[in-house]
Amino acid sequence: WLRAVNAALTCEQPLTDKIRFGTLKLNKQLILNTWSGILMDEDSLLDDWTYKGVLV
Repeated sequence: WLRAVNAALTCEQPLTDKIRFGTLKLNKQLILNTWSGILMDEDSLLDDWTYKGVLV
């Protein structure tokens, strides 16, 4: 189950990137709301965990 959830999350996360997908991108708030309450250690995540940048 955990592997399936991680796979779905990994697929959806980059689809919110406007630069890569332009008008075809998924609504970021929809993704955040969909996964709310499902993620492990959700309180320790950034408010916008869809961003895949590097923290410096």
